[in-house]
Amino acid sequence: MNTQVIESAPQETSENQKGDRTGDAGRSLAEKVLGPSTDSKEASSEGGFEGTLSDRGYSAVEGTPFKDFDPQKGERFHISKRTDRSGREVVVKVTETEGAHGKGLEEETDKLHALKGGEEKYDEQAGARFSIQQAVELFKEGEFSVLVTEFAPSDPTLNDKLSPDRKVAILRGMIDYMQSLPPGELPREARDCVSTGALKKLGSMYSERAKDEAERERIAAEMGKLEAIIMQNLRDEAAQVGEVVVHGDPNGGNIRRTEGSDGTIDATIIDIEDAHVGSPYEDRATLYLYSQFGVVAEDYPQYEGALRDLWYKELADQQDTIEADAVGIIAEDPAASERYFRTWVVNVCVDKLTFYEDLLAQNDSEIYRILRAKTQEVLNENIAWLKKDSADVTQ
Repeated sequence: MNTQVIESAPQETSENQKGDRTGDAGRSLAEKVLGPSTDSKEASSEGGFEGTLSDRGYSAVEGTPFKDFDPQKGERFHISKRTDRSGREVVVKVTETEGAHGKGLEEETDKLHALKGGEEKYDEQAGARFSIQQAVELFKEGEFSVLVTEFAPSDPTLNDKLSPDRKVAILRGMIDYMQSLPPGELPREARDCVSTGALKKLGSMYSERAKDEAERERIAAEMGKLEAIIMQNLRDEAAQVGEVVVHGDPNGGNIRRTEGSDGTIDATIIDIEDAHVGSPYEDRATLYLYSQFGVVAEDYPQYEGALRDLWYKELADQQDTIEADAVGIIAEDPAASERYFRTWVVNVCVDKLTFYEDLLAQNDSEIYRILRAKTQEVLNENIAWLKKDSADVTQ
């Protein structure tokens, strides 16, 4: 599917404007997009992106953005609530057109359109009605791209009102709902490619930290053995299990939620930029890793507030349930099902590990170091499990 991108007409550049552009390097990313902080409509329309949004009929709403540009923390998006000309509430997501983030915004729009045909679905166990956030338009203006989506309200008081079991049931329902959707033209990720790429990243990370050539050779040999195990597991899995729609980041922060008068939760799934067609074990493996992060919220109370909306802590007490969901995918062969699940836990851990490495290269934050260490711990445990399982199978 090709995203319909609306390009703004080129405008004649005055000498003064050319002079302004030479000073862009000294301005923050937020200033370049939104212009200088001001309440003046005239000033807003003359500079920055705020005027462009206003010209297209998207008016600012009082309040702070959901996210704002902060390259030091790896945040390359501005996300805020607006109203269109009809008064409908929308969300604008702004990033730089050039580079991976601009391309990612186009891909996210394609994915929203691909999943548009999916109907709402009620999950009895979760007591929730699930749907996908809808795209309005994607357009480009100068250096920046903007994705506009419908605004999905969310009631913050539900974080305290919903029981831990209900939250976990909603996350499990989220995965089930995504897997029930027709894939449309979502990208398909070959399972062996996912593993090969992840293992190369892991091998490079370990090799860079080796103290000598002998250790590098040992690491290469061990990675070769691990790759052989994983590739065989993925081939076996592909022969037994079909493809489904994968969200890529199932957590409480990616569900906008309100409660109806009958107690039903209206759950709108957002942030589907990582959605693809893949393995039914993948989202459950991610959920399992997040359940391990629940310990972080308990051991480091200073970060409990930052992690609270993600529901990691609630997941910590449901690890057995998450594993049981995964093992139950192939009810007639639970041993094989667990093997495939552990294989995907390794894949997910490697991806998260490299993600935290990239974040730490930009901002040496304690919370990133803590999450990286926990991810490494879970990774090591599951690599050990796969090696033992492989040895048991070959005996």
